Amino acid sequence: MRLAYRFGSAVVDVETGEPGSGAWLSEFLQPWAEALTGGRGRSLVRMTASATACDAFDHGRDTASLRQVPCFALDSGVVVLPGWDQDGGTVIMESPS
Repeated sequence: MRLAYRFGSAVVDVETGEPGSGAWLSEFLQPWAEALTGGRGRSLVRMTASATACDAFDHGRDTASLRQVPCFALDSGVVVLPGWDQDGGTVIMESPS
């Protein structure tokens, strides 16, 4: 499922593997963001909820390149998650609790 969201002049494309994840994200982001058809943004966020993918990321990355990446802001502050650069983008992982 591919969607896009406009925040002022910024547009971000979002790709999710599960319809439930896309529905949750839309509910979370609106009414602050305007939902658009995908493919308009300069950035792409790919949301994957998979233990297998998490394991593959965890075993495939170079631990020396791991860094803290500011992801988004909540009322209490900025959420920072571990990430690394890969294939011209940044991979950010939030491990399942």
